Amino acid sequence: MRGVVNGLFLHRTLEIAGSGCRARFEIQQVEMIPTPEFGEKTFFRCLSPVVVSTMHLHRGRLHAKYLRPDDSRYSELIRKNLLQKYEIIHRKLPTDQRLRLTLSKGSKPRSRLITIKEGTPDATHIRAFEYHFALEGNPELMKIAWECGLGEHNAQGFGMIETLPQGPDATGASKRQA
Repeated sequence: MRGVVNGLFLHRTLEIAGSGCRARFEIQQVEMIPTPEFGEKTFFRCLSPVVVSTMHLHRGRLHAKYLRPDDSRYSELIRKNLLQKYEIIHRKLPTDQRLRLTLSKGSKPRSRLITIKEGTPDATHIRAFEYHFALEGNPELMKIAWECGLGEHNAQGFGMIETLPQGPDATGASKRQA
């Protein structure tokens, strides 16, 4: 993280470009948010859409099938993804591998179709969802989700989450991922 922050301050600009558009931003301030406390059950909301997929064969080629948060496989795929991230970081699996994602009461997932490399032959369409949810289980895995992102394609900005201070219907300030 320090390398990213030092790089931002060295150049003091951030440039984002795609499909004929380009924007340059001047960095004025960088703030590190403290890590929240994670309990056996912690409530969250998506700051960017979450991607979960399985691969399926179609016309002789493998394709991603993007899953909705209410799919029966969704929570288990989130758990397996977080276990992989944990193992990469710690070079071992956690002894407590419990984790279950449930949608918060009244949460209606919002579907997003995002195109990567739009307008090029390499364009890819990704289906992702935003929602409020709870994670129950190992707080260490929740911390991995908060630090690294939930689901797939985190390097492209997917899966950024923040905790909700009191539960699924809480309003007000919450703690963002750094």
